[in-house]
Amino acid sequence: MTLELPFTNPVVVMGVAIASFLLAPFISRRLNLPTLVVVIALGAIVGPNGLGLLARGETMVLLGTVGLLYLMFVAGLELDLRGFARQRAGAVLFGSLSFALPLALALLVAPRLGFGWAATLLIGAIVASHTLLAYPIAARLGLARSPGVTATVGGTLLTDTLSLGLLAVVGAIAGGAEVGPSFWLRLVASLGAYALAVTLLLPRLGRWFFRNTDAEAAIRYVFLLAAMFVSAALAEAAGAQPIIGAFLAGLALNRLTPEQSTVMARVRFVGDAVFIPFFLLTVGMLVDVRVLLSAEVALLGTALTLVVVVGKGGAALLAQRLMGLDRREGVVMAGLSIPQAAATLAVTFVGLELGLFGTEVVNAVIGLILVSVLVGATLVERGGRALVLARRAAPAPDARVHRMLIPLANPDTAERLLEVAFLLRERDSNEAVYPLVVVPDDASVETKVAAAERVLAHAVVVAAEAEVPVAALTRVATNPASGILAAARERRITDVIIGWTGDSSARSAVFGGVIDQVIEHAQEQVLVCRLVYPIATSRRVFVVLPPGIDYGPGFHEAAGTLMQLASQLGVAPTGLAVRSDAERLRRSFAQAADGAQIAIETVASWRAVVERLQADARPEDLVAVVGARRGTVAWSPALDRLPAMLAALGTSFLALYPSERSLRATPHAPGAVTVRVPAEHVMLDLRGHDFDTAIATLLACSLPPGTRPFDNALRALARDDVGYAAEVVPGTLLAHARVRGVAERVALVGFRKPGLQHPSGAVVERIALLVSPADDEVASHVAALAVLAQRLHEIPPDTTFADRDAASAALSGVGTR
Repeated sequence: MTLELPFTNPVVVMGVAIASFLLAPFISRRLNLPTLVVVIALGAIVGPNGLGLLARGETMVLLGTVGLLYLMFVAGLELDLRGFARQRAGAVLFGSLSFALPLALALLVAPRLGFGWAATLLIGAIVASHTLLAYPIAARLGLARSPGVTATVGGTLLTDTLSLGLLAVVGAIAGGAEVGPSFWLRLVASLGAYALAVTLLLPRLGRWFFRNTDAEAAIRYVFLLAAMFVSAALAEAAGAQPIIGAFLAGLALNRLTPEQSTVMARVRFVGDAVFIPFFLLTVGMLVDVRVLLSAEVALLGTALTLVVVVGKGGAALLAQRLMGLDRREGVVMAGLSIPQAAATLAVTFVGLELGLFGTEVVNAVIGLILVSVLVGATLVERGGRALVLARRAAPAPDARVHRMLIPLANPDTAERLLEVAFLLRERDSNEAVYPLVVVPDDASVETKVAAAERVLAHAVVVAAEAEVPVAALTRVATNPASGILAAARERRITDVIIGWTGDSSARSAVFGGVIDQVIEHAQEQVLVCRLVYPIATSRRVFVVLPPGIDYGPGFHEAAGTLMQLASQLGVAPTGLAVRSDAERLRRSFAQAADGAQIAIETVASWRAVVERLQADARPEDLVAVVGARRGTVAWSPALDRLPAMLAALGTSFLALYPSERSLRATPHAPGAVTVRVPAEHVMLDLRGHDFDTAIATLLACSLPPGTRPFDNALRALARDDVGYAAEVVPGTLLAHARVRGVAERVALVGFRKPGLQHPSGAVVERIALLVSPADDEVASHVAALAVLAQRLHEIPPDTTFADRDAASAALSGVGTR
C-alpha cells in the first residue's frame, strides 16, 4: 500500500479523522478552548490548506453533510420547549430583539463590504442566530432558573427558527426562482404544507413507533435517523434547505426524547463522537491560515464580530430593561446569546454551497466563532458572579438531590421503571441509581441470586446507554419488603420507584402485600408505577390531589417531583383537586417548581374524579395520584380504593406517596405550628360505653362540662362527626372541629381497652380530639391536625405508656402551615 498525499485509502482517511477527534478534547482542556473550535483547527491542519493529509473529496463531503444535518437535528431535539412555554412573553420579547437587531446591523454593514442583497440576507441569518455554549457556566452559578436566563434559553427557539426561515427564502431565490407574487405564494404554500405535515404527523408516528418498540433503544435510534433524513429530503422537495428539515424533525420529536432518556443519550453519543466532528473537520478543511490572516478577512471578521457583539448585547440589555430585570442579569443574557456555533456554521456552509460567498467568509466566521465564545463566556462568568453576590445570599438550588432505589421483580418492566428514574434525576447529578433485586431466603437461594444477577445486568446496560451511573444491589431476605426498606436505609435513599401490575394480592390491599408494606413503613418518597406504555410517550398528565394533601409532610418535594416529570415530558399537567382550594394548591406547586404553573380545578367528590378521567383520559395519558399514608390528614378509605379504579382505565398510572422525613426536620420558625398534648389532656383509662360518652369524658379534661364551649365542641365532635371521622391507623379515631367560644387550641388523647365498635366495623382503642377557636385560620387548624395525625401514626396501636407524662412527650410535635 502506497501512502501518497492526500491519503485516498479509506482506512487511512478514517484513521486520520478519528485520531483528530481523539486529540481534540485533550487540546481543548489544555488551551481552555471549546472542542468544536479545536476540531475545526485540526481540520485546517490536516486539510488541503495545511499539511495536505486529507482532501475534501466526495467521502468527506458526504460525511460532512450528514454531520451538518445531524447537528441541526440535535439542535431541534435539545431546545427547551417547556422553558419557552413557561416564559413565553420574555422569550418572545428577547428572541425577537435578538434576531431583529443583529439582522438590521447586517443589512447596514454587509452591502458596504461588497455583498449583494441575497448574500447580505444570508449574513443577517448567520449573525441573528446563537448557540448556548455558555449556559453550563450560568447553571453552575445557580442561575439556570433566573428570569433572564430562562427567557434567553426560550428565545433561542425563536432566533434559530427565524434564521433558518430566512435561509429558506434566500435559498429559494438563489436557486434561480423568479421573485414575484407567484413565487411567494408557491414558497409559503409548499413550506407551510411541509411544516404542517412534519409537525403533525411525525410526532404521532414517533409515539406509535416508540410504544411498539419498548425495550429496543437501538431501533428507536434508527427511527430518529430515518425521520431526520426523510424530513431533510422532503424539505428539499418543498424548496427549502435540507438542514431546515432536519431542524424541524428535531422539534417535532422533541417531546418524545426527554433529556435524560436512554435514546437521547444515544443520540448525543453518536453525534458527539462521529457525525458532528466530521462536519467540523470538513469546515476546518476550508480554512486557509494565509487567507485568515489577510487584511480582507481580518476586516470582515472584525465587522461580523462587532455586529454580533453590538446587536446581541444591545438586544439583551434592551430586553432586560423592558422586562424590569437587574442590569447584571442583562449582562448574563448578553453573554449567553453572543456565542456563535451550530446554526452559524450551518448557514455559512449552505451559503458557500449556494455560491453566495467564498471561503473568505468561512474563514471570517471561524474567527467570529472563536471571539464570540470567549466574549460570551467571560460576560456570563463575571455578570453571573456579580448577580449572585448582589443577592447577598447563595442562590437556591434548583431541586433536591435524588438518590433513587428501583426494586425490580419483572425483567420486562425494568427499563420502564429505570426511565422514570432517569427523568427525575437532576441534569448534572453525580448520584447513581440503585436497581435492587430481593431474593427470598429459601432452599433455592443460589439459583435465584443467579437469576437476579441477570435482571440487574440488563438494568446496568440500560443505565450505561443513558450515561447514568448505576450501583446494582442484591439482597437476600425472608420478607421482600424488609429487604427493600433495609436497602433504602443503608443507601440513604430519597425515592423508591416500584412497579405495579394493576392487581392486588388481597381484597384488603391497595397494591399488594409487598408494595403496601413498603409504603406503610418507608420514610422515603415512594412512587408506584403501572406503565402501559413507555412514559416518554405520554401526551398528557393528570394529577389527582386528595383534600388536605398540601398540609402533609413532604408535599413540597412531591409537587416538585411531579413538575420535574412533566417538564421532562414536555407537557403541562392538569390537576384535579378533591374538595380543595385550587388557588392555594397552584401557589404550592409554583413555589415547589420555581414558578412553574399547573392548571388545577376543584372536583366535588372521588366519584367525580373517576368519572372525569373515564371521560377524558386516553391510553396515551399518564394519571398521577398524590397518595397519603394511613395516619396523615389527607388519607381516607376512598383514596385506598382509587388505584384499582384507575387501573381499569387502561392508562399509565403513578401513585406518589410523599416523604415523611420533612416533618421531623421542620425547624421552630415563623409559621411553625406547635401541637402540645399536656399530661392533663391524656387519659390512659378512658371510660364510656359509646363514642358520645367517651368523647364527652375526654373533652371534660379541658373544657368545663355544661358550658357553651363544651356543648358546642361535643356537638361538633361527637354527634356530627363520629360517623365520618377518619380512622387514622387501625384502632385510632381522630375527630376535630373549630368551635365558637373556645379561647385556644386544645388537643386531647384517650386510650381505652377494650376498644369501642366503630360504625365502620373497626375496633377503636384510641380517640384523639383537636379543638380550635372558630376564628382560627383553616390552614393553621389543618396543619395542627396534620401534626397530631403524624404523631399518632408513628406510635403503634399496641403501645403502652408508663404514665401520662410519657404519653404527652410522645404525642406533642411541631409542623408548618
